[in-house]
Amino acid sequence: MNYHLAIDQGTHASRAILYDEDGSEYCRQLQPVILKRQAKGHIEQDPMEILQSVITVKNQLLAGLPVSVRERVVSCGIACQRSTIVACTHRGEPLSQAISWQDTRGKAYLEHLPLSEERVQLLSGLPLSPHYAASKCRWLLEQHPVVSKAPLEALYLAPLISFLLLHMLQTVAGEPVYRVDYSQAQRTQLWDLMTLDWSAELLQAYRIPRHTLPECYPMKAHYGVLRDTDIPVTAVCGDQNAALLGSGGLDTGTALVNLGSGAFILRPLSSLKRSRRLLTSIVYADYQRTQYCREATINGAGNALDWFHQYLEESHQREESHQREESHQREESHQRVKKSHQRVKKSHPVPKKTGIPPQKNWRSQLPQWLAEAQEVPVTLPLFINTVGGLGSPWWSNPVEPHFRGGRLSVRSQALAIIESILFLLQDNLRVIVAEQALSQLTLSGGLSALEGLCQKMANLSQLPVQQLQDQETTARGIAWLASSGTQPWPVKVAQRFEPYIDAPLQARYTAFRQQLATLMEAS
Repeated sequence: MNYHLAIDQGTHASRAILYDEDGSEYCRQLQPVILKRQAKGHIEQDPMEILQSVITVKNQLLAGLPVSVRERVVSCGIACQRSTIVACTHRGEPLSQAISWQDTRGKAYLEHLPLSEERVQLLSGLPLSPHYAASKCRWLLEQHPVVSKAPLEALYLAPLISFLLLHMLQTVAGEPVYRVDYSQAQRTQLWDLMTLDWSAELLQAYRIPRHTLPECYPMKAHYGVLRDTDIPVTAVCGDQNAALLGSGGLDTGTALVNLGSGAFILRPLSSLKRSRRLLTSIVYADYQRTQYCREATINGAGNALDWFHQYLEESHQREESHQREESHQREESHQRVKKSHQRVKKSHPVPKKTGIPPQKNWRSQLPQWLAEAQEVPVTLPLFINTVGGLGSPWWSNPVEPHFRGGRLSVRSQALAIIESILFLLQDNLRVIVAEQALSQLTLSGGLSALEGLCQKMANLSQLPVQQLQDQETTARGIAWLASSGTQPWPVKVAQRFEPYIDAPLQARYTAFRQQLATLMEAS
């Protein structure tokens, strides 16, 4: 039996997973990576930490295999977070941090672009947005203290996957290999969806030198050989594109909802059709054919829960600071009284802290809270989920994330965040269904493990929802793409959720849409 290695580099972790030729997992390794949120809109990662994490999980997995299995590892596929960019030298030495796909520091460059939004979207398949790499590249060239002074002829503006490949593939004639796949080249917004290569028109508009960008390859192609091994890298793909391949097929009647740091809806297209409000992406490409998909993107999914954790910690710190200040004022008052009377019979004890620390285990309680709310409806606040900015179909960032109305307990706030993710997904599903009806949804990714979320998704969309047993659809998809198989591996469904009418949920969704529309009109 042959085996296929998947390397999945995501926003919060790098994974290496080995699959057999039937798509069954053999073993895995995982290592977290750090995401740094700095000034408003500035979100970065350490490219060398990411690289080392990928090398570590790969080496640990291969080193732990029996010889008989290691000798039968015949292919490797690498999936990577999209739209993240690194400036580096031709030898792969980083000159900047990895600017995250969530980062919006290049927004100002879009305001004076000498191309219309319509023309940009026609060429790239993507709406004009600072989340894509083009404006980040312009920022690096003009404002980064090191990159702006580096000689252009020695500079690479590397998509994160290209930076990783510089280090992970064996050199050719002593030179590192600088390549990128179609799906991740597209997410720079410098790539032409029709010609399947860099767009001279977009490069000129963003003023990006062509030689700073990698050579474009189909997602299923020979990229080289994994360094220090004899394993060929036969597939490279964006993480969400790979997730669609790992979800069981390319049925145009089924949409994949992948719930990770961000949430993404991907629906295969029978032919290339453009959309003004959503994305047109590539789900599969080899040297013979290319298949497209409709894509929607929500920035605040797992990221919204991370935002809430930080929100709780900051609230607790403010409460502790307030209590210390009150205690200090009481002590000063006591000392003044003590001095005026020159004696005191009984000293006032220092008040105990009454602030409630953030619930460290609130995430683990989410499944129970969702189940309880399903049984006994509760009044929830609305969470205006603009974490990372509004993605499709709004492409706006009208206000900071905040809660509105309702009872503001940790439980109710956490449930409101979960519902806000579903509300944002539903607005995108309305656009997708308007193009062509759907028969069902497939949910994958970390948050799909929440059964209450799956049921709410079914109720809100009024579509059956299947929850996959294996949530690692990205790794599974890139492993299959790297194999020689022609049909995606079958998937196992953990549970199927049939929709029923949930009037309170629909009412909160209507209120959410009204609030969001009002905020966007006012911005």
